[in-house]
Amino acid sequence: MSPLLQSLQQSGPLAISILLLLLICSVSVWTILISKILVWKKYRSSNKDVLRIFEEENNLVQFIEQTKQCSEGPLQRFVIDANHEIDQVKPLTQSQIEHRSELIDLLDRSFEAMIVHEELKLRTGQSTLATISVTAPFVGLLGTVLGVIDTFQGISQLQSVELTVVGPGISEALVATGAGLFAAIPAVVAYNLFNSYIRDSVEQIESLSLKFLQRLHLQFLLTNEKKN
Repeated sequence: MSPLLQSLQQSGPLAISILLLLLICSVSVWTILISKILVWKKYRSSNKDVLRIFEEENNLVQFIEQTKQCSEGPLQRFVIDANHEIDQVKPLTQSQIEHRSELIDLLDRSFEAMIVHEELKLRTGQSTLATISVTAPFVGLLGTVLGVIDTFQGISQLQSVELTVVGPGISEALVATGAGLFAAIPAVVAYNLFNSYIRDSVEQIESLSLKFLQRLHLQFLLTNEKKN
C-alpha cells in the first residue's frame, strides 16, 4: 500500500473532510479551466472572423448579416445586440430625433450597457477561481495544524518521539498542505490568465463599438447629403 493511502487511512474524520473539500475545489478548478479554454478557443476564432469582416465590408447591413453567420463569440453577440438596438431606434430617426448626434448618443449609451453585460458573461467562473485561490491554502493549513496536533497528542500519550509515533501526524499535515497548494496554484494561474483574456476581449468590444458608431454616423451623413 502506498504511503499516501496509509496516511489517509490513519487520518481522522475531520482531516478526511478537509481533504475531500480540497479535492472538490481542485476538481472545480480544473473543470472551469478546461471548459473555459475550450470555449475561449472558439471565441478567439469568432472574434478574428468578425474583425476581418468589419475591415473588409464597409456596408453596415452586409457586415451585420455576415457576422450573424459567424460562430458565437463576444464580438458576434455584441454586433447582434447592436443591430437589435438600431432596429428599436429606427422609428426615431424619422420623427422624434431631428439631430443624428442625439441618436448616436443614445446608441452609445446602449452600447456601453451591452459591453458591461458582455463582460459579466465573460467573468462567469472567475469568482469561484478567486475564492478557491484564496481559501484553499488556508484550508490546507487547517489540515496541517490538525496533523501537528495529532502528532503532539501521540507524543504525549506514548511518551515517545519515534518515527512510528510522529510519522502519521506529520504525513497527515504534509498531505493537507500539498492538497491545498494543488488546488490553489492552478486557481491563481487560471484566474490571472482568464482576467487577461477578459480584459483583451472587452477592449476589442469597446474598439469595435467606437468604429461601429463612427461608421454609422458617416452613413447618416451620406444619407443626408443624398437627400439634400
